[in-house]
Amino acid sequence: MRRFICFVCPLLVCSLFIKGQTPAELYGYLPQLTGWTLAGETEIFNEDNLFDRINGAAPLFIENNFVEMTSMEYTRGDDYITIQAYRHATPEDAFGMYASERSSDLSYLPVGGEG
Repeated sequence: MRRFICFVCPLLVCSLFIKGQTPAELYGYLPQLTGWTLAGETEIFNEDNLFDRINGAAPLFIENNFVEMTSMEYTRGDDYITIQAYRHATPEDAFGMYASERSSDLSYLPVGGEG
């Protein structure tokens, strides 16, 4: 049985949005992690097939001018980490999607829009 490990590295996420525009660029910017292998397969989703990956949430993403989602995977034995990088038409669209998904219970740092 495969185990799923999920964590968010803010620096990695920010660097993907600033630097990466194409799936190939995103793949190239991901770091090598000791003991982990970055799988060679990259999946790309657009508004026509996003439902295949995120099911019921796809309409909300599309309403926020979703352009493309690139999915890549690190593996280590039976463990894996899935990286999904979403691209929207504008930074405001991306922030709108984030704002609709964020928890109202969070406390934020006074950095940027919401650190």
